Amino acid sequence: MAWFARFRRISMRYERGLHIFAAFHHLAAALITLRFVERWFC
Repeated sequence: MAWFARFRRISMRYERGLHIFAAFHHLAAALITLRFVERWFC
């Protein structure tokens, strides 16, 4: 959960709809994974 602290929209929920919050959560997880892969495998 600490990795998501860098994403303000995830740490402070502004959206009323849960589906929009979940979409931002998935987007943040994808960006975290991409940065991890770029750092360790490229």
